Amino acid sequence: MKKVLFTIDNVVQGLLLGSSVFFPFTFVAAFFLGCWQLGSSLLKAIFLQSRLHLNYFLAATAYCLVLFAGAQTADAFNYEPTNWVGYLWFVLALPPLVGGIWYFVQSMRDLGQAIASRSEWV
Repeated sequence: MKKVLFTIDNVVQGLLLGSSVFFPFTFVAAFFLGCWQLGSSLLKAIFLQSRLHLNYFLAATAYCLVLFAGAQTADAFNYEPTNWVGYLWFVLALPPLVGGIWYFVQSMRDLGQAIASRSEWV
């Protein structure tokens, strides 16, 4: 059962990651990929007692909170990002892209370990 759940997790992540990289409306796919990965990391942290997945969940949640606080602060001060538009993608796109790809690779490793083990525990 564990292998089946990890396989479903990897298939969904692969589809969302692929569609967010190669197809239009990438922000929609990236949003759902982020939601899926946050949920996946939280479930793995709870049920597998994985410190690695807990750290990923906490870091990704902190990043989302920082983005929200930054947007609220910029709105409160009527900030115009015209001078920083070229650099905004470093802050807005690069960390989630790197984190999303890293988590997908880690999920593939988790599946490999589940296949190598003989345990069917969920």
